[in-house]
Amino acid sequence: MGSRKRFCPSCGKPISSGIFCRDCSTEKFNFETPLVQISEFNRVFHKGSWHHFTDLEKVLIKRVHEVVGKPVEVTIEPFEFIPKPKSKTLINAKILLKDQWIDFPIKLSYMQCDYGQKEKTDYFEGILQVHNIHEGVLEFIQSELKKVSKKGVFITKTKDTKRGVDLYFTNKTWMRILGQRLVNKFGGELVLNPQLFSHNHTTSKDIYRLNILVKLVPFTIGDIITFERFSSRGKFLKKEFFKVLKVGRIIQGTDLSINKSDAFEIKYIKNITKLNPLKAQIISTNPLAILDPETFQEEFPKNNSLLNKNYLVDEKITVVKTEKGIFVVE
Repeated sequence: MGSRKRFCPSCGKPISSGIFCRDCSTEKFNFETPLVQISEFNRVFHKGSWHHFTDLEKVLIKRVHEVVGKPVEVTIEPFEFIPKPKSKTLINAKILLKDQWIDFPIKLSYMQCDYGQKEKTDYFEGILQVHNIHEGVLEFIQSELKKVSKKGVFITKTKDTKRGVDLYFTNKTWMRILGQRLVNKFGGELVLNPQLFSHNHTTSKDIYRLNILVKLVPFTIGDIITFERFSSRGKFLKKEFFKVLKVGRIIQGTDLSINKSDAFEIKYIKNITKLNPLKAQIISTNPLAILDPETFQEEFPKNNSLLNKNYLVDEKITVVKTEKGIFVVE
C-alpha cells in the first residue's frame, strides 16, 4: 500500500511533513516571515545599522530565534544566493516547536550597504600620494586592497601626477597602514599631513582628512647608484657608489669603493643617481685591467685590490663608470 496522504487540519491542503501547512503554521503561531537583508560585503542590515558576518546560516537562525522569541531547533534547506542588486529569494526552513516541525519561510534579499555607497561616489577620507611609482608598487597596492575590500576600503579616485599618482581612499586609517607597508617593502619616506575638513557641532570635535606622501626610492634591487651621505646632524660624510641588494625601511647593499656590505636609511642620503652598468672585456689579470667599453682604452678598476673573484683574460665583466674612475660590480 502507498503512503497515506496527509492534510492540514486547518485548511485541508495536502502536506508532506508536520501538522499544519506553511501558511497555517505561521498563522497559527502568529509569526511574521522574517526578512534578512545583506550586501556583497558580508554585512547584514539589522535594527537600523549594518553588521559584519562570516556565516550567513547563523545569521538566518539568529533571526528566526528573534521572531519566535526564544531559541528553537532550526533546519534550513540548502540554498544559493548571490548578493547583487534586485536579488531576493525565499528560503525553506523548519522549526521544532511543541514537538512539531513547522514550516518557517525566511525572506532573503540584497541591500546596498554604506560600503557600496562609498565605492560608487567621490567620498574619501584621505589622499595617498605615491612618488616614484612603478608596476610592482601598483600590483602590491591592488593585492592589499583585495584583502580589505570586504571592510569597505576602496580607492574612489585616481589622479596621475608628474611624480607619481594620487589615490583617494575611503578609509584614512587603513590608508596610513598601507603607506607604511609601501615604505617597508620598497623603501622610502612617509610624511603625514592632516588637514582640517569640517567640524562636528554635536561632538564639538574637528574632522580631519589625511594626506600621506610616500616618497619611494627611485631605484630597486640590482641597481647601481651613487649618492651623497650625511650624518643624523646633517654633516656631509662621503659620496658612495652602491649596489642595491635589498630595499625597505633600511636600504642594504655593497659599497663598491670598499667592496663591503653597507646599509642606510633613505633620509640620510641626497642627490641619488642611477648608474648605467656596462660590459667590459678583461685584457690582463695581474693587475686586473679592462678595455673601456666606450673609449676602448686600457683602464684599471678603482676597486681592483678588493675583488674576491679570480678572473680570466677575455672574460666579460660588469662595470660602472664614475667621476672617480671605473668600478667592477661583482
